[in-house]
Amino acid sequence: MPRKPIEKRCIVCGKKYKTQHPQEQLYCSRTCFGKVASESRKGKKNPNWNGGTSTDFYIRIASESLIQKCSLCDSTKYLCVHHKDGNRANNKLDNLIVVCKSCHAKIHKIDKNFKQKKEVKK
Repeated sequence: MPRKPIEKRCIVCGKKYKTQHPQEQLYCSRTCFGKVASESRKGKKNPNWNGGTSTDFYIRIASESLIQKCSLCDSTKYLCVHHKDGNRANNKLDNLIVVCKSCHAKIHKIDKNFKQKKEVKK
């Protein structure tokens, strides 16, 4: 036999709603749940947190300070910023180069292969 719906008040917007699961349901809609879930995963609480820097930050640095083409192939499409020393916190201009996504992938593949070969020799 189904439970009788109970009237509750949403903890986000205050709107009244009916539910058959009063212990489990705290929100009137997915929108209100999303607001709470979004707030609880901002900044350092987000599993993808990378120290407060974003791709947009590097693009801004590049567009204001560096050339507007790939340093390796001269492409002007799909540009990104590469940190020569691998440290994303080191944003000194002499540590940054502008590369296209294709060249950036090649840089990291070469670097990865180099590190793997180095480890095998030990």
